[in-house]
Amino acid sequence: GFSAGIDVGDYVYSGFCATSLTRYLLSYGYDSLDYVLDETDQTLSFFRRIRNIASLERQMIVRNLVLNLAGRMTDKKSLSSESIDEMEHLEKMKSINYGTGMALYYYFKMYLLFMRGMYSEALDISYDAVSNIAYIADSIQEADCIFYSSLCMTKLYKNVAPEKRSDFDTALEKNMAMMKTWQENCPENFNTRCYILEAEMSRLKGD
Repeated sequence: GFSAGIDVGDYVYSGFCATSLTRYLLSYGYDSLDYVLDETDQTLSFFRRIRNIASLERQMIVRNLVLNLAGRMTDKKSLSSESIDEMEHLEKMKSINYGTGMALYYYFKMYLLFMRGMYSEALDISYDAVSNIAYIADSIQEADCIFYSSLCMTKLYKNVAPEKRSDFDTALEKNMAMMKTWQENCPENFNTRCYILEAEMSRLKGD
C-alpha cells in the first residue's frame, strides 16, 4: 500500500500506510525488532520529502521505541534521542491539537514502561493514554491501550490500598467487557489478549 500510493502520487494514502504499518507490526509481534526498525527507517525519508513533520516525528518516536526495546538505548524508559526530544514532541502535538499524535505518544510510553517492568510509572501514563483513546478508536492501538493499562492494574493490584483496589475492579470489569466484545467479533486478533487478561483477573480472585 505504501509503495502503491507513491506510484500513483497519493501521498495521503501512502502516509497512512507508512504510519500504520509499523504500529501494527509492533502490536502483532510476528516480526523481529530489526525488521520493524527497517520498515520504520524506510518511511522517514518519505515524510521528510513531503514535509509532513507531525508524521515524521511520530515515526521517530516509534523508531526510538524499537531501539529501546532492542536494548540499543542507554535510558531504558526514554523515547528521546539526539534527533527528537519526546517532551518537545508531545508539546508540539498539543499545540497543533493533533489528538492522534498525543494518544499514540502516551500509548507508546505506557507500552515501553510496561515492557521494562516499571508498572507504577506505566499506570500513571495509562490514564493519559486512556483519556485520549477516542483519537485512536477502531485501531489495534485502542485495544492494546486497554490491554496494557489493565495489565498495569493487575501487576499493582496487591500493593495498593483497598479503596484503590475497588477502582481497579471497576476499571478491569469494564475493560474485560470490551475485550470480550472484540474477541467475539475477531477471535483471531483478540483471543490471546482476552485469555491473558481473564487469567490475570482470575489470579487476583484466587481462582
